[in-house]
Amino acid sequence: MNDRALESLPEDMKDVLRRHTKLDANKVVSYLPLSTIENVMRISLGTYTAIIESNRGSYIVFGENECRISSGAVYAFLPEELSGILKANKDILTSASIPCEPWAFIRTIADTWFEDGAAIMPLIKKLFGEG
Repeated sequence: MNDRALESLPEDMKDVLRRHTKLDANKVVSYLPLSTIENVMRISLGTYTAIIESNRGSYIVFGENECRISSGAVYAFLPEELSGILKANKDILTSASIPCEPWAFIRTIADTWFEDGAAIMPLIKKLFGEG
C-alpha cells in the first residue's frame, strides 16, 4: 500500500482491506459494499480496484440496483482459481442453474439470495474462505 490515503488508514481498516483484496486458494472470492470502501475506509474506488489488480485479482463493480447489496459492491476474485473450482463443482452448479464461467458466476451470486440450506451454500462459503 503506497498511497498516502492507505498509509493513514487505522490498522483495523488495513486488515479489512488486506482480507478483501489479497485473495488466495483459501479465499478465492470477496466483496465489500461501495459504501464501506468510500465512506468508512475513505478510499477511492480506483484505489481499491488497483489494489485488487496488484494482488493478481479481477473484480466486478456493481451499482446500487445491480446486486443484493443496497449501496452496490465490488466483488474481487481470482479468475483462474475460481474457474478450476467451478469446473470441479459443475454438477452442483448445473443443478442450481448457476453458470460455471467465473464472470457469470460472480454476477449470479451478487444478484441472488441463497438460503443457508441451499445445496450451493457450502461451495459459496468455501469460496469466501468460510468453509
